[in-house]
Amino acid sequence: MYRRRAGRLDLDADPADGRASFEERVESRRLLEGDVSDRAVVDEAVRVATEEGGDDPTVAVNCAGVGSGGRFEEITVEDLRRTFRVHVEGTFNGCRAVLPGMDDAGGGAIVNTGSIAALVGWRATADYTPAKGAVEAMTRQLAAEASPKGVRVPLTARRDNRRATGERLRGPRWQPTRPRPRTAGRRPAAPRAGRRRSAPPVRTRPGGP
Repeated sequence: MYRRRAGRLDLDADPADGRASFEERVESRRLLEGDVSDRAVVDEAVRVATEEGGDDPTVAVNCAGVGSGGRFEEITVEDLRRTFRVHVEGTFNGCRAVLPGMDDAGGGAIVNTGSIAALVGWRATADYTPAKGAVEAMTRQLAAEASPKGVRVPLTARRDNRRATGERLRGPRWQPTRPRPRTAGRRPAAPRAGRRRSAPPVRTRPGGP
């Protein structure tokens, strides 16, 4: 839990260096370590944030992630399950933990972390790519349910990932909105070059000019 900005935090690679990086990048913070696939851990983190912040959180970002970096013939079922636990169950737990408070507050935003890999596929991401695909589907479903309550659920992906694949994610994702009338704000279409509009037929009364 933190306010303002933060960079990538990897406690598994080097716990001491990860904490130091967190302390340098974030001014007002509270670092809690735990497994996001454990619902009790996530619920406790939200409880602490509520107590220390004085209000229920109205913004939450689910960005925990892991991956084996292997191909289909290289990863194990345990690799797949671990990746899905962190990405899919972790995102689910995070959403479930903050939704009641956002409902009480009259709205909020839950930002889930996706990946362009879920749309185009990458080499050596046999467990990561399908997990991100599940996160996208979950985000779409939650947005459909939470949007009427004032809770926005966008999906974000790193910009460098988009450039690396030459692909582009289209606009804000999974934000159901009320469609506008087709005629609202539209101007009459201009006639095509080289073609003339036919004049409307002239009707006359019997016996008239």
